[in-house]
Amino acid sequence: MSERNMNGDTNNKTSKNRLSKERWLQFGLEKLVREGEAALKIDKLCSGLKVTKGSFYAHFKDRAEFDAQLVRHWEQAFTTEWIAELNKLKGGPPVERLFALMKLAHTAGMHNNDITFRSWALHNPVVAKGVREVDRQRFEYVKEIFFDMGLRDADLEMRTRLFVTFHSLLPGMSMPDPEFDLDTEMKLRLELFLDT
Repeated sequence: MSERNMNGDTNNKTSKNRLSKERWLQFGLEKLVREGEAALKIDKLCSGLKVTKGSFYAHFKDRAEFDAQLVRHWEQAFTTEWIAELNKLKGGPPVERLFALMKLAHTAGMHNNDITFRSWALHNPVVAKGVREVDRQRFEYVKEIFFDMGLRDADLEMRTRLFVTFHSLLPGMSMPDPEFDLDTEMKLRLELFLDT
């Protein structure tokens, strides 16, 4: 007979080997980006993780709840955590924060996730709401940086929109130019965004 710990969890081999909610969400994110929304069927997820449906239902009431939590996971991983990390650079030159954001977005492959979620949002209201929240956070953050650089009014608004849109989508839709290494390309792009 298995014993229960202070949290009421059973201390047996099954509970020790149970996949965490974080693992489910990370796997779902990977499958979504690689294979599209069809890969998020519960049977396919369970098969890919080599577990039964019981493992899925231990964390999620149904597929709709999984989808909603997956959107929040993407928001946390590709927006909220980044902003918290980049806020540690506050006090220094705003251009350093902007360049750090550019590098972070590229290194993490933000555009791959963004293109997938934006496509999914076209026919899923829950995902669309999540995308709007991500955009709001990103716009506010980038706008603050440009404001700290002295931009105002329409220039501030348009520069913010162009920066966020480019880094969210365009790198995934254009081929890299072999003439430039990544660091040089990002520095040239930064100069373009800062050109007044």
